[in-house]
Amino acid sequence: MAIFIIIGSMIFFFFILFGNKKPIKHKSPYSQINTPTESKKESQYIVSNIKMEAISIPPSPSDDSIIDVTNYSYNNNFTDSLKKHASGIPYWEHHYVYSCSELENASDEQKQFYFLFKKFFLNGEYLDLEGNTNYAFILLFNLLEEYKNHKDIIRLEKQLKKLGQYYSKTKSYCNSFLIKKMNLLGYDEGIARIQEEQIYNQYWWKLGYKYKDKLNLKKEEINSLNDLQYSTNSFNNIEFVLYWKKFTVCLIK
Repeated sequence: MAIFIIIGSMIFFFFILFGNKKPIKHKSPYSQINTPTESKKESQYIVSNIKMEAISIPPSPSDDSIIDVTNYSYNNNFTDSLKKHASGIPYWEHHYVYSCSELENASDEQKQFYFLFKKFFLNGEYLDLEGNTNYAFILLFNLLEEYKNHKDIIRLEKQLKKLGQYYSKTKSYCNSFLIKKMNLLGYDEGIARIQEEQIYNQYWWKLGYKYKDKLNLKKEEINSLNDLQYSTNSFNNIEFVLYWKKFTVCLIK
């Protein structure tokens, strides 16, 4: 009995000793973190304080040295000089053309117009096909077939260059076939000439090169704009580029 009294007394003693202790509050190591961060607040402040002022751009005189690219086709006065055919163009539904033998499936009217179109082309006159590109592609393969007989690569180069200039849908194919023919002949000079022209035109498709002189862009600005995907929407006109330049200047400051 005495043992139970002693044990009960000890339990009561420990309860009195430790039962009234207040729990210790530990400070969280994350209590000093502010959200959002100062850098984020700073960026928001910069963006909110940029004033997008309307910019009036005076009309500039026409400059034929500047190539303006629209949908990756050339707007360099070649298509503007195409001649309208008085009798109109026989409609030919678009389809992929793989050789000049496609002409065998054409109607008599289409065949008659094709030979007229080819005659004009070889005489240095270029008809507006009004979207009927089958005629131009058949002419491409027709010229390649004739090359097998005359073997004059310079003549073929001149012909396909004109075809690509006036009928831009054929241009990449003209260059590709020319490079293959020149490669077989070991005509490295001709290949280099075509590739150099392709690189030059690709540069003009980039926004940085397009506006570098007009807007006096720095090298870093040119490279940044060149990384943007070119399209024909309003975000890639000169006003957008000016806004973009002003925005980047504010961020740097």
